[in-house]
Amino acid sequence: MKSNFIKLRFDRMKNLDILILYRNILFVVNEFGSNLPELEKSVEILRAYEPNIYTLDKKQKKRLHTEEITSLRAHVDKLVAAIMLQIKAIRYARLDEDASIMSSLSSIESFLKGFKPKNRFNKEGVFIHLNSYIKRYPDEKTGLERTGIMRYINKINEIYRTIDKLSDEQHENEKKKPAAHSTMPAREKTIEMLRFFMQSIDILQVTHNESDYSRLIINVNGQLIDARKQLRNTTTRRIRKKAREEAEVTI
Repeated sequence: MKSNFIKLRFDRMKNLDILILYRNILFVVNEFGSNLPELEKSVEILRAYEPNIYTLDKKQKKRLHTEEITSLRAHVDKLVAAIMLQIKAIRYARLDEDASIMSSLSSIESFLKGFKPKNRFNKEGVFIHLNSYIKRYPDEKTGLERTGIMRYINKINEIYRTIDKLSDEQHENEKKKPAAHSTMPAREKTIEMLRFFMQSIDILQVTHNESDYSRLIINVNGQLIDARKQLRNTTTRRIRKKAREEAEVTI
């Protein structure tokens, strides 16, 4: 049997958008389905399930230390910017002509040029390699200490140790939490109820051809079209965001 309703990828919709669609279809049914007695049983089932759809709007609480870790990572970005600025100032002012010191600064600068503020794994990797380099070539450290750059690097290492500690605490805290309420069963059941209701209309329109379902179908389709537009907008934003992030990483 051919459906009267447009196709909609429920599986790609956000939970909140599914909730809104369900409520809107209930509103349409109240407006245009009251003169269809044979549809009453299906409407009762749809209405009875309504209280359950609000579990789709539950938001997860922030993880422990999230704001502290975010602030510390931002501090690392500022310190790296300060190092690059100081290297540029020393080179520009020609305050120290010692070739070994300038060589040390150039080495550090080459490491930090690979530092991508939007990619935290890249940032941590840069400092792992940088610390390994300084340890392998201790003479480099002398030049960095004389120019004051080393204190910035020490501070960054201290921040990363703090982040590691907070991340460990965060991980342990997550393990202790009871299993979070999952919206997946409610989501799947809500989608199932919407499909059941539309299938009911398809069947009843055939078995009760004396009834006029046209206004109800048109208005339900109007809600499906709005939901599909919202889905497309969400998908477009997601694609654009991903493209921006990839561009920032590869610059």
